[in-house]
Amino acid sequence: MNEIIERMNVADAGKPGPTGNVIVTRAHKDAVTLSWSPPLDVGKSQKLCKYYVDKLAASHLSWEPAATVAGTTTTATITKLDRRETYLFRLRAENAMGIGPAEELPYAIATITAKRE
Repeated sequence: MNEIIERMNVADAGKPGPTGNVIVTRAHKDAVTLSWSPPLDVGKSQKLCKYYVDKLAASHLSWEPAATVAGTTTTATITKLDRRETYLFRLRAENAMGIGPAEELPYAIATITAKRE
């Protein structure tokens, strides 16, 4: 068992750690803007390539890609959200060694329902 854990740790060596302080900075009727802090540990390559934002709708069973942004960017706007749905978001950083662990928002995001006139 320890051998398996050691192999997993070696495989993850050099990848970035989780991002920090993921927050919603703006909510629209069909979009949200997220911001975050870069990982404290960017890994052996010392440079982040990309961030991946995934979404999970409450009515779905699996995560879906929502946005990909450059490693120098710490915000992303997720558009085309269903106003009747509740979403969870997670964020992963990538460097030359691979993609690091996901950091999830600690709460669900309910999109704002627009009033019908």
